[in-house]
Amino acid sequence: MPNNYNSILVTLKELVDGSKDKALEADIKFNIPIYQRLYVWKEEQIKKLLEDTYNAFKTNGKNDYYLGGVIVVKNGDRYDLIDGQQRFTTLWLIAQQLQENLTPFLKDRMHFSIRDHANEFFSNSNIASEEVGELKNIKDAITTISNYFTDKKEKKEFSEYLYKKLKLVFTVVPQDVDLNKLFETINSGGIQLQHHELLKAKMLEALKDNPKEEKIYSKLWDSCSFMDNYIENNLAVSLNCTKTDIYQNLYISNIDNLKDINKVLYFISLKIKDDNQDQKLLQDILKLTKIEETPSSKVEKENEIKVRSIISFSMLLLHTLRIFLKEENEEKRLDIKEVNEKELLKIFTHKNKENDEKKYGEFDFNYENVTKFLNLLWKVRFAFDEHIIKWVNIDDKSDEVHLICKIIDNVSSKSPSLQRDETEVSKSFSLLQSMLYHTQPVINHYWLTPLLNKLVNETQSDNEKYLQLVDNYLFFPKKEGDLKTNTWEILEDNKKLNEVYQCENIINQFDLIYGKDYRQFSHYLFYKIEYILWILGTKDNNFYMRAKNSVEHIEPQTKDDEKKQNIDWNDELLHSFGNLALVSRERNSEFGNLTFKEKSERFKAFKDSNQHLNMSLIYANEIWTNKTCIAHLENIKNKVKEYMQCSDKEKSYVSK
Repeated sequence: MPNNYNSILVTLKELVDGSKDKALEADIKFNIPIYQRLYVWKEEQIKKLLEDTYNAFKTNGKNDYYLGGVIVVKNGDRYDLIDGQQRFTTLWLIAQQLQENLTPFLKDRMHFSIRDHANEFFSNSNIASEEVGELKNIKDAITTISNYFTDKKEKKEFSEYLYKKLKLVFTVVPQDVDLNKLFETINSGGIQLQHHELLKAKMLEALKDNPKEEKIYSKLWDSCSFMDNYIENNLAVSLNCTKTDIYQNLYISNIDNLKDINKVLYFISLKIKDDNQDQKLLQDILKLTKIEETPSSKVEKENEIKVRSIISFSMLLLHTLRIFLKEENEEKRLDIKEVNEKELLKIFTHKNKENDEKKYGEFDFNYENVTKFLNLLWKVRFAFDEHIIKWVNIDDKSDEVHLICKIIDNVSSKSPSLQRDETEVSKSFSLLQSMLYHTQPVINHYWLTPLLNKLVNETQSDNEKYLQLVDNYLFFPKKEGDLKTNTWEILEDNKKLNEVYQCENIINQFDLIYGKDYRQFSHYLFYKIEYILWILGTKDNNFYMRAKNSVEHIEPQTKDDEKKQNIDWNDELLHSFGNLALVSRERNSEFGNLTFKEKSERFKAFKDSNQHLNMSLIYANEIWTNKTCIAHLENIKNKVKEYMQCSDKEKSYVSK
């Protein structure tokens, strides 16, 4: 390859075999230089990559999938990964777990400079993570990837798709390039243009005949677009005003004023200057290489809670579009193709053709539609902040938890304003959402659409009960069909949530007949039991749903010592739900193949034992036998019956 800046599109197969046009030599090998972080991706980022690629494979398996780019520099017989290392390493880890058609890509493909422990790990994966803490994220990633493919049947086909259809922008920079300047350019290149910025420009074009109104809605959009803060803070930043100003002139001690789109639009109109400073047409936006950051605001940082959204703004826009289309007249009432943030513009601009086998919802970019959609967007975003969980970092601790923080008056300060209350008043509601967050695909979260629709269009009461009905309808037991179709049915007719359920089908999910292979039990069932036990139990306010991705056998599958054999145990129950619990990867490693007594002692010594409700019931037993295992399973089933309001005498129940 020539020694200058050169970017080409490559597949993983071409990294192995070389490209047909000879632009890329064969057998490209990589090195992670010592100045790069080894691996930092967490479960959420890994699952998103997995779900994005697998979803593309299932829906458009014949088309290429463009993942992004890597920047490399030649270093001996290898290429140092300068940028894109985390994504590329994740691809390599996926290949390690899938093997199949990806096996040629694995051969001596990755090397970790001056990190012999990392290279040793991949030749001997039994190395203990506690010996080298730097490898913890990699071991966790392997677990996440392995668990993702547990119930996937088309692994070989998917591996071929990744090998031949996934494409990367492969950029080689000269060996004499100043890497410090290159890093500076990569890391401080500004906020890159995003799809939703292009959509904003297209929306505002419909308002160009009224510059003042165009600017008002531009500020409204900006207030909704930053998801890692609350909307009232965003509004203050967008308008460069104070939260006290919002409190005194918009909120006025009545939260309904913040929900009232007409009052919000009027407040914005008072704050903006009637000039052309922010007016950019679509063609102007497209010429930009970056979007300028919002100028510093007068907004007070005091008492702001550090939060992180569970979805992106593009995803929120797509959920809002589904609600918008649901309100169309019956002839036009069609759902979008999918909730997929990578296809945001394509979904919004989609037009059906007469010969299309499947037709989807269309959005017309006229004045009436645009203003109606943007008004709805404010309502959805406000409801999202007021009633939907966020990742919340409390007291600057590194541990994030899911909380719903309600808006309250801060009248104790000299300048009364608004703030969010970390004291949860909706604990059970947040736990239910957290359960769904941890068990459903992170790339769409379809369960949010009917809930957000309920929050903006119906009474605010019984929101938790409504979500319980949605949860049971979709997942308990899992309803046939895809989530997009099933949630659209709920949007069209809420009465579906009141249909009769067969108690037998609900209880059978946990029965021994399903216990021949523990992998048949979805992670959802384990999380659901935690939620039910909390609802019916002590309701400890310090309990949170945590990321758990490893199934623990209480009676171990393998016994290290024949002397430790449990003579009161029959392995017929080994994979029954009663003998299983969902734990974090670290906890699973700590338990290993210990006996029940040894595990019980360790569990009771854990500081977070109160975060494992199912295991707390299990280790309340002094011994673990066939009899206690069956009794525990029966107890779980009885808890489910109590929660679902059905008894042994009832064959079914009606949602109330």
